[in-house]
Amino acid sequence: MEHKCPHCGSEDTCLIPQAKHPASTLGGVAGAAIGLASIASGARVGATLGVAAGPLGVLTGGVAGAVISALMGGSAGYALGNIVGEQVDRRILRNHLCRECGAIFKPGDTPQLPGTVS
Repeated sequence: MEHKCPHCGSEDTCLIPQAKHPASTLGGVAGAAIGLASIASGARVGATLGVAAGPLGVLTGGVAGAVISALMGGSAGYALGNIVGEQVDRRILRNHLCRECGAIFKPGDTPQLPGTVS
């Protein structure tokens, strides 16, 4: 949903994402760190599943379980950071651009009277 420009009233506005990308990256790194912190449980599950293949299966399963744990944590963190960053962009930051007059505003800004300076 686009918003009306409080300066000229135009509906030709767009959102400039400023928080979405950093929040996604931060969430991905944090999620991967949490996934790496739980590496022991992922390795244990992988090693247990690899027992049927012998010692090499235990080693391979342990490493695969640890890697999968980190990847799942990273992707979950990235997705959560993406959602949070998008909401910050849409509701908090002054990063909506009017394509008609070039004004930058945030939703809820009070309309300006012509000739006044904000």
